Amino acid sequence: MSRRPINEVIVVLKEEVSELTKITSSLDEHFVEMPQKIEGSENLILVQRIDTLHQYLHDISNLLSVVGSSIPESLLMDVSNIHDVIILDDLRRRVAGQLDESALHLSSVGNVELF
Repeated sequence: MSRRPINEVIVVLKEEVSELTKITSSLDEHFVEMPQKIEGSENLILVQRIDTLHQYLHDISNLLSVVGSSIPESLLMDVSNIHDVIILDDLRRRVAGQLDESALHLSSVGNVELF
């Protein structure tokens, strides 16, 4: 059984959510002109949803920071069964403590693989 401090897992999740926040920020900036170029309320709704997603992820990241700092290092969790709930290998390895950098981080992007 592989055990890891819960606060370390929370920090990893916070970092992953922070990277997702950066991605949604880029999407938000990229699509900000879209409603002006393409007619239709669906496009405006899409831009608003991207902005809302960005805000949610930002808040969740901040919350995870607070939660992680309030959990004692002595509290451990079993990370050996995370393969049952996390399908992404890089994320699974990060949660297990086997990988230091997020696959979402720009410096970790190598060859583009679309499914």
